[in-house]
Amino acid sequence: MIRKRKVGSTTAKGLHRRIQGRKVKAKSSQRHPRV
Repeated sequence: MIRKRKVGSTTAKGLHRRIQGRKVKAKSSQRHPRV
């Protein structure tokens, strides 16, 4: 989780992810499903 935050922390998309944490979490789960 920390790594993901660091990666998207620099890019503009990263900031957007922080603002829409809930929405992004749903999409993120599809990309990196937690087994």
